[in-house]
Amino acid sequence: MLKLSDRKWKEFKIENVFCVGGTITTKPQVLIAKGNTPRVTCAAVNNGLDGLYNNASTEEKGVITIDSATIGSVFYQPYDFIATDHVEKLRLKNRYMNRYIGLFLKSAIDKAKGTKYDYGYKFSQTRIKRQTFKLPIDKNENIDYDFMEQFIKEREETKRKEYLEYVKVKMNEIKTTIRKTNGGGVANISYKAFAIKDIFTECERGRRLIKDNQIIGNTPYISSTAMNNGVDSFIGNKEGVRVFKNCLSLANSGSVGSCFYEPFEFIASDHITHLKNEKLNSYHYLFIATVLNRLSEKYNFNREISDKRIEKEKVILPQKNNNIDYDFCENIIKSKMSLKYCDYIIYCENRIKRGSHSSPVRS
Repeated sequence: MLKLSDRKWKEFKIENVFCVGGTITTKPQVLIAKGNTPRVTCAAVNNGLDGLYNNASTEEKGVITIDSATIGSVFYQPYDFIATDHVEKLRLKNRYMNRYIGLFLKSAIDKAKGTKYDYGYKFSQTRIKRQTFKLPIDKNENIDYDFMEQFIKEREETKRKEYLEYVKVKMNEIKTTIRKTNGGGVANISYKAFAIKDIFTECERGRRLIKDNQIIGNTPYISSTAMNNGVDSFIGNKEGVRVFKNCLSLANSGSVGSCFYEPFEFIASDHITHLKNEKLNSYHYLFIATVLNRLSEKYNFNREISDKRIEKEKVILPQKNNNIDYDFCENIIKSKMSLKYCDYIIYCENRIKRGSHSSPVRS
């Protein structure tokens, strides 16, 4: 396997390697919901995406985007996209940047910039151009793009093999714990409306924390995005925040009605209500989250899910003897996960087979 030490490295200015420019701003008021065009924002997670829209793309794929408004998040964009303001783009000067090369270059820029950029010292377009970073070079002192591509391919193949083993273990665990339901199928299950307040013993909002007061850290900050399990960024704030774990997060505004199961410890924004019941397991939460997501059809930017509305809201769930049939909920989720794990296994095995036939980079 290739190592970074296999090549000599040389320092370059970003402006000498890339064409650096801005993106066209697609304003929130012109967004058309439910499409296939990614919208790149200044978010520090999920490749900067906040959702998929039906707007025509304004930017071409094969570029690196950099947030010039907050902490300077760097991402490679493999699809045509639209963007918010303060999103800069980098395009290679002398060749097309495929995903493998893009991921390598993204990591090199990330390492070079470190943590010196933030809300008070932004990674502006001028600073981007002047930023230096190191890249591997070949025997002729040229940037070795072939090395970058093969290096990333090898790392991806290793990760796929590790994930393949993980998925096989998880699938076996699920198969051995599926219990019999009360009717043998979905068609034999009856449903009933249950009040949210009767399902959960805890129902509390997070606290407002503006961007300027956020400290870079390792704790997920859950806000009202419909992407990436609601994670907006990772912060280190300890005071003036509300921390939750092993519960559901429900977006009251923004992407209203977006609901996720959060197994990890997180900090919630004031746009999020956490819903918790200590008796529920992860499969119960996942089932109920899917049902609660339907609330997005009822609420919108102009009609948010207030605390009073949550108090009155009901959801339809499978029932047995007038109680929620949690065994059925659990088995349905396990069955769906098992099918998805099978898809992952097939995908990983096929990619590993194709990867084994790729030609190595010459020394």
